[in-house]
Amino acid sequence: METWGAGSFENVVAQLWLIKLVDGAEVEPLVQALEAVHTDEGAVSTAAACKAIAAAELVASLNPESKVSLPDDISEWFKRKKLRPSQELVHLAREAMDKVAEQSSELRQHWEAQPRGGKEWVRLIEQLKHQLDYNAPRGLIGDKSWWRFWN
Repeated sequence: METWGAGSFENVVAQLWLIKLVDGAEVEPLVQALEAVHTDEGAVSTAAACKAIAAAELVASLNPESKVSLPDDISEWFKRKKLRPSQELVHLAREAMDKVAEQSSELRQHWEAQPRGGKEWVRLIEQLKHQLDYNAPRGLIGDKSWWRFWN
């Protein structure tokens, strides 16, 4: 995996995912990235974790008190979509980060093998989880489509 930092968008997998997201018309890939870590059997794959972290960072940025700084193209995309997350989406993002942070996660193992990156990566994931600790309105109950996560 090509990385230049421990941040949410500081790897090739996340950057390519973001490009696809912004170029597309739907928000479905964001939800799919968060759901993908729950479908991984055993350890979460590195690619799935990188996409989920980027997606969770986007959800965290919707927190009214967020200090998350997004790339300009992503900020513009969000403004065009006028997205407001539901409580269910925030919960899904938080659960995804719990799974990504598990000891068996391939990405966590990658960062812990780095001389200085492991502690920084764990700190950034904990910080992201904290950013995801906010109340959003409740979404639709029992709806199985991806848009159930948006108000």
